Amino acid sequence: PPFYDHEKHLQALELQRRKARSTDTLSFCELCESLNRLISQEGNIYLILPIDAVEDFIKTANVNSLFLLKKTMIIPRVTKAANRVMMAFSKTKKPYSETTVTIRNAGNGYHDYSPEFIELLKDFLIIF
Repeated sequence: PPFYDHEKHLQALELQRRKARSTDTLSFCELCESLNRLISQEGNIYLILPIDAVEDFIKTANVNSLFLLKKTMIIPRVTKAANRVMMAFSKTKKPYSETTVTIRNAGNGYHDYSPEFIELLKDFLIIF
């Protein structure tokens, strides 16, 4: 989805890159309207956003009758605060859950991934 608010981020990037990453040409409202139209009553929507965009997206989703099912706070390294959030939405209200996943341990190695991150992505990445 559009990842960054076009008014707050990425103004210096080249046009194509900015279009792909920001709300320049696809607002959260337009995205939610389309998702509501395209998803089945039983379907779920999954997305990841920067932490500062989460509340705006949740409000916009609610206006479009999309309900938050799950929120996973993503912590880049044990010593850091969460900076991204994975979320699941549905047209149907269901029990809500919230979790946290840490990508890297406290070590200095770039590939010092946490066990929970490895477990989450082991079926999708060959490095695990």
